Amino acid sequence: MEKHEYRGYEIAIQVERLASGRFMVDARITARSEEEKAHNSRTPWLGSKQLHSTSQEHAVSRALNSSRQTIDLLIANRS
Repeated sequence: MEKHEYRGYEIAIQVERLASGRFMVDARITARSEEEKAHNSRTPWLGSKQLHSTSQEHAVSRALNSSRQTIDLLIANRS
């Protein structure tokens, strides 16, 4: 499992290689800063699962970029 910090949130990414050779990527976004935790108290974490047919490296990169965009939207909607 890989963990990344971005704008007061933690992104945890877990990759599983399927028998078909594809990759299942499970990404979870959790607020880390007290301000973001208070704002998102009803949803302690957000998550998504995605199926990728590319390499594991590309799958993680896509999940990380997608998670960062989601965080940017969360912060923008709060303002």
